[in-house]
Amino acid sequence: MAPGEQDSVDVPDLRHYPISMAFSPTNIARWRDFAIAYASALHASGASTAAVEADLARVLGARQVEGTVMATPTALWIEVGDRARVLRVEPAEPKLDLQTELRALADEVARGALPPSAAVARILELRRDPGPYPPLVTGLAFVIASAGSAVLLGGTATDAAATALVSVATMAVSGRLGRTAGWSRLADGSAALVAGALAQLAAVSGASSPLVALASVIVLAPGLLMTTGAAETAAGHWSSGAARFAGVAAVLVQLAAGLALAQALVPALPARMEPLPLVSGAEPFVAALAVLALAVLVRVRRADLPWTVAIAAVTYVIADAIPSAVGALLGALAATVLANGLGRIRGSATGGLAIPSLLMLVPGSIGVRGVALLLDRAVVPGLETAVGAAMAASALAAGILLGHAILPETAPHPSRIAGAVDVPDPRRYRMAGRSESR
Repeated sequence: MAPGEQDSVDVPDLRHYPISMAFSPTNIARWRDFAIAYASALHASGASTAAVEADLARVLGARQVEGTVMATPTALWIEVGDRARVLRVEPAEPKLDLQTELRALADEVARGALPPSAAVARILELRRDPGPYPPLVTGLAFVIASAGSAVLLGGTATDAAATALVSVATMAVSGRLGRTAGWSRLADGSAALVAGALAQLAAVSGASSPLVALASVIVLAPGLLMTTGAAETAAGHWSSGAARFAGVAAVLVQLAAGLALAQALVPALPARMEPLPLVSGAEPFVAALAVLALAVLVRVRRADLPWTVAIAAVTYVIADAIPSAVGALLGALAATVLANGLGRIRGSATGGLAIPSLLMLVPGSIGVRGVALLLDRAVVPGLETAVGAAMAASALAAGILLGHAILPETAPHPSRIAGAVDVPDPRRYRMAGRSESR
């Protein structure tokens, strides 16, 4: 699609934002710097391409700055004034604290309370923030999420304990290679190889080696990426959706190949002990711990953790009561509506609080299992499992889109913006509006 043809993003409530100055072409360079910095930071925080486009369009339109943005998972095309810039970017893991801070900053810029040059400086500071949790807590969350997944996948207490130990090695290998030039592209496959080999050895304790291997890499599985790709495709962002699915395929093949290679190289040890059963009634408690761990991994703010668990509890009850694609759809719908409703009450963007709930439905782990079966030449079961993963992701995407349609995640209410005046109909603008600067 040519840049001039991009007209799919509406600017919400544009006519209610204030105008304080006439257009000044000398200030365009500052707005261009802001647009590049904001779009890059929001993309790096794991926001979807539709969110990047809509958020930047809202801010530029509010200040009457003429501009166009087109986002994909691997590139940003930004035009402000008579100049454009194309940026090569990488898909990023969710950083919900950064998304929240960036959108609060964008509201200040849209109100005219923060000039673009000062906003750029603050964006750089926000990007340097390591997040609300120290590395030790993040590592513990990785282990808890993996062990909890083993229980939710039907494992025993022995499986959970073995998964916790194996996931420590998985995390270490993935983190180390992910920061090493030349190995970063192979980090997922290498981590899966180590996890698979250790899972084969863990069979001596009575643990199920396939389940332990799968649960140990479940945090690396691209479940959210798969769901986001399905949602972007359904929303008409076909190039972005296709790029997401290509990334999903690359990760799934690496993980499945690593697990298959480990199974071929390391024989499973014979069990020397009986597996310990899980304590009766422990599953809801384990699910709550797993949600907290996933919330830490996606950097939910500390103050939002109780709300995250509450939303996940509703999602878990619905998905558990209806164990099918319909249950996944209704669970995603409930999580989205609750998160957006909380955002409306608080007057801030909180839609990301649904992400840990969506991750609990783990379509990514199903995809890993399906690809592994295909690599093992079990074509029919592999295709059935892969189709099941696609169905789960599609159901989640449908639930998310339906939830946003029922209760959208809105910009700040017009009554909260002092000095609001009318501007031309926002539907006349491609992505923003005519130029105005501070």
